[in-house]
Amino acid sequence: MGHSLTMHFSACLSRTLAASTGAIWLSIALSSCGGSSGSPSKQGPTITSQPAAATISTGQTANLTVSATGGGSLSFQWYQGSSGDTSKPVGTNSSSFTSSPLSRSTSFWVSVSDADGSTASAAAAITVVTPPANAIPATYMGMQMNGGIDGISGQQPWPVVPFGAVRLWDADVAWADINSGGQGVYDWTKLNSWLSQIPQHGADILYTFGRVPAWASSNPSDTTCGFAPGACDAPVGLNPDGTGSDQLFQDFVTQLVTQSVNSPAGHIKYYELWNEMDNPPSWNGTLAQMVRMNSDAAQIIQSLDPNAVILTPSVIIEGSTGRSYLQNYLPAAASFLPSIGGIAFHGYVQMSGEPLVPENINTHLAETRAILAGAGLSSKPLFDTEASWGDPTVSNPNFTDPDMQAGFLARMYLLQWSESVSRFYWYQWNNKRDGILWTPDPNNPSGPGTVLEPGIAYGQVYQWLVGAVMSQACGQNGSVWSCELTSLNGYQALAVWDASQTCSNGNCTTSSYSFPPQYVQYRDLEGDPPTSLSGQSSVAIGAKPILLENQSR
Repeated sequence: MGHSLTMHFSACLSRTLAASTGAIWLSIALSSCGGSSGSPSKQGPTITSQPAAATISTGQTANLTVSATGGGSLSFQWYQGSSGDTSKPVGTNSSSFTSSPLSRSTSFWVSVSDADGSTASAAAAITVVTPPANAIPATYMGMQMNGGIDGISGQQPWPVVPFGAVRLWDADVAWADINSGGQGVYDWTKLNSWLSQIPQHGADILYTFGRVPAWASSNPSDTTCGFAPGACDAPVGLNPDGTGSDQLFQDFVTQLVTQSVNSPAGHIKYYELWNEMDNPPSWNGTLAQMVRMNSDAAQIIQSLDPNAVILTPSVIIEGSTGRSYLQNYLPAAASFLPSIGGIAFHGYVQMSGEPLVPENINTHLAETRAILAGAGLSSKPLFDTEASWGDPTVSNPNFTDPDMQAGFLARMYLLQWSESVSRFYWYQWNNKRDGILWTPDPNNPSGPGTVLEPGIAYGQVYQWLVGAVMSQACGQNGSVWSCELTSLNGYQALAVWDASQTCSNGNCTTSSYSFPPQYVQYRDLEGDPPTSLSGQSSVAIGAKPILLENQSR
């Protein structure tokens, strides 16, 4: 019979091993650090609430949250795919995550970490369904950004709010930016960066022509131009009556469209033939020169990219100057208007020295539609390619209150869709003044910065509108406006506000609104959880719209 021998070792685990070596049994006891009583092994955080599955419409975003407890501070990394698949990291270090607009079903999960380790959540399945044919698409919610986000000259991060369309203007890719070095010399670096970035975030691309390079300008010393001397004047060779050579502009258009078509990443889908042709700092040439350049560009675009959509040059419709220019332009451009896929305009409602009233957009649109009807163009889609509150110091009173700015943004998006505008590109996410929605951290330009109140409102309005149906125009009862929305699974909502109310220094005046009984909760522009209306028959409304709902969407 064999002998047994026991040996004790101290190690950072607890396990007993036994082995037979013929005549001798060897038992090795490995005790945990600190003795046999030991301390429990360290583990990662505990997830107390998993990300929830959801069903959304095409173009909507997935909004996910996770709750967890652990030792010390927690960090979060979200991923797309099945739980444990780390090949597609998304989002930021946050317990919540909002995806880009989605077009197909997918799933997301999150890894939660503390000093002791990491824990993987379950994957939340996001089912994407086709909305009704007349639902509001993600592309209605357009955005403009300056070159701080182009991935080349700037360090600023991509916006955290969702949008479905991007207009490239004041983005360091105008004619004078790309072709500044002289005839035949092009720098595509920044354009290529935009073409790469934008599709990754689920948006399509609109390019706007404008800004003649100094070397190509017929009046390079013209200091009345808004961008640079000579940038608003016709190119050399093009006569005031539209005759002569337009070779310099034709060359640029050819190279630009070719660059887009051959891009291995994204492609320009929409071309706006000029920026604000009625505004002398943007265009100081003649109407005949503008028509010639537009005609040449349209022919080149169609020949090189038949799938591209061409928009008229934009005009500012808030005043008679822009509408009159459009009225004169349309018959002059009749020869190529059949190739036009949409009418571009700028929907500013700002008049110097007057209050800023977003509801005035309805009047301006009605006047513009009358002009289009006279030219037989009533069926063309309308694109508001640029608008916001503009320079806040132009209005009287100055339009600097963040609550009023948030309300203005929401009302403009609600009203323009109500008036059958196909797209509205906000100007501008990271501008230092006009329509500003976000500011960078001066000490960390690549950091998250600060999303301002109207920027938060933009994200909320996106969630309210995209995938929903507005079956009739917004209604008005005195100063109270309301817009009905419906969606899948019997969802009903009512956006409502009182245009006579105002806000100042964080305080907003309100009136009482008696709501229909089917509504049980409401949402605000701050992104707070829905507020119950249980036991109530009326609710306070003000300059900032709220969204009454019969259920969560």
